[in-house]
Amino acid sequence: MPALGYSQALDALTVGVKSNLWLLVTDNTVVLRGVQDALLNAVVTDFRDFNFHRHDCERKTEAGTLIALCEELPMMTDRRLVWLRDVHQLSEAALKSLAAYLPTASPGTVVFMSAQPKASSRGEEPEEGGGGLRGFISAVQKLGTVVGGTLGGEELARFVERGFAARGVRIAPGVRQMFLTRVGEDASALDSEMDKIACYVGERRQVEQRDVEAITTWTPDAKIFALSDAIARKDGGEALRILGVLIDDEQHPLAILGYLSSQFRSLLKVKALGERGESPARIASLTERKDYQIKKDLAATRRYSVRDLETVLEMLARADLGMKSGKDGRLLLEMLLIHLCR
Repeated sequence: MPALGYSQALDALTVGVKSNLWLLVTDNTVVLRGVQDALLNAVVTDFRDFNFHRHDCERKTEAGTLIALCEELPMMTDRRLVWLRDVHQLSEAALKSLAAYLPTASPGTVVFMSAQPKASSRGEEPEEGGGGLRGFISAVQKLGTVVGGTLGGEELARFVERGFAARGVRIAPGVRQMFLTRVGEDASALDSEMDKIACYVGERRQVEQRDVEAITTWTPDAKIFALSDAIARKDGGEALRILGVLIDDEQHPLAILGYLSSQFRSLLKVKALGERGESPARIASLTERKDYQIKKDLAATRRYSVRDLETVLEMLARADLGMKSGKDGRLLLEMLLIHLCR
């Protein structure tokens, strides 16, 4: 069974828990809390103190300890929830023993496991019969539900929509996109800003553009991502507007140019790998970028040929030389953006 996204997992849990085995792979604490809360609310409706147990795994944790915990019977209800947190910390021997036990796990226990992704397996599918965490993920995928905890693209938009709905307020798609543009893609920051906006709108229960403008502030990373998106869309007016915001915030023109150079070097690499026939997951692994970033990059590269991207890098190099020769950095950047957005 393919891994579910965060929103897909929450949607599935709203209609009941059909799987007794869940594995969430994420380093995002907001996503972890969201899935854990949804499972807890779906599984344990009575006597929560007796029917919910959490065990923080360590390297020295033995599989027998975890299996014994999973084999305990529910108290005065049909099911209980056991959360095995940080299973990536377990030894390979413990992971193998736990994987061997899971097919025979007690039907009265829903086992929820969470792990942080390993850098060595980022963007890659688990190997058949592989060892360590990747092999464990592969084993769980055959038996239960694996949830990927990366937020990006449509997942990020649904995360915001769901977050506002949970706070009892609505947000229109256009305003939602503005909110994402200003706050960025960090789930913790988004969660915090949603709290503030929900309190601000009060009984009105509808988030409007003026609310986002009044409450949120643009993070530096969000401004840079917004500039990149505007260039990819060939939206010269928006690119110049964001450049003005960055300059007004005392971002040095050379720093902005450095980011653009890095971004277009990445696009050139992604374009070349895509034309070579590499899959998005393989490109993510080779470039050490997240899957959703690669999807955005691949979409952006459709607007450019390899020669186009090489020309852009030549223009960026000339702008860099001009700035270091004493020419006006802001003017050079403005001219550059006009050319890039043609």
